[in-house]
Amino acid sequence: MKTMFPGSFEAGVPEYREHWKDFIFILDTSVFLSLYHKKPEEVSRIIELLDTLSPKIWIPYQVAKVYLDKREYVIAEERQECQKLKEAMELEIKNLKGMVQNSCNPVISGLTEQMKDIERSMRSFQQVLLESINGHISSETDEILEQLSDIIVEDRIGAPLSYQSIEGLEKEAETRAAYMMPPFIHPEETGLKQYSSLIQWKQILQHIKKCRLPAIFITDGHPNDWWKQIDTDLYSVRAELINELNSDLKVFFQITELDQFRKYAEILFEELGEDSHIVDFDSFSRQAE
Repeated sequence: MKTMFPGSFEAGVPEYREHWKDFIFILDTSVFLSLYHKKPEEVSRIIELLDTLSPKIWIPYQVAKVYLDKREYVIAEERQECQKLKEAMELEIKNLKGMVQNSCNPVISGLTEQMKDIERSMRSFQQVLLESINGHISSETDEILEQLSDIIVEDRIGAPLSYQSIEGLEKEAETRAAYMMPPFIHPEETGLKQYSSLIQWKQILQHIKKCRLPAIFITDGHPNDWWKQIDTDLYSVRAELINELNSDLKVFFQITELDQFRKYAEILFEELGEDSHIVDFDSFSRQAE
């Protein structure tokens, strides 16, 4: 059964160990966009891991395109959240000062000097927040994009779909929808954006068919096209996708969440030591040509 339905069986360290030196590591857009929601030290650890794996990383054209299209919107959302915090603090300062100044309670009205200390502290906090907004979270000075510049490079990005493939997208999407087969159409989008995940999936299929190497597709969080929600905090990979690829190409393929992948990678780095970084890059390049 495991051979026929590999998508129903989660791969662990033994399977990773078996294919480690041959793996292609395919990154989803969610890996890049999620970095904007993480603390700087967490971002650094992820960037370090990706940099270590970079010679074997492959990025679908659609992933790079969507990341560049959406990063400014994600940055804008982060800035808006910071602005809301700043405005909430401004309102809180005003309310607290009013309560102290207008109170007839001698205990409260006697806290005027302490209120000034609190206001100075909150103003200082606001200043730090403002500096952070204008520094770290800015589309003009995007530190994360800069850190990714050595990972998202042209020779690791796949080619876009041909016009012939794009012409058949609507029909293929309708067929998949009829059989409840992901990736799904995104009706909230317009034009080709409706088929963004399907385009990405077709690019993955084409690349693995070309190089015939085992691959791990890494997401961050649980995007609906690649994962289904079972319970509040329980998700299961879309087994249909793994089975589809395996039945057609007969190579090892898994979809995994970034945190889980990091755990497995750390185990193998520690277990294999320097050997964990030894890969036949020349062979990899020849097979990908």
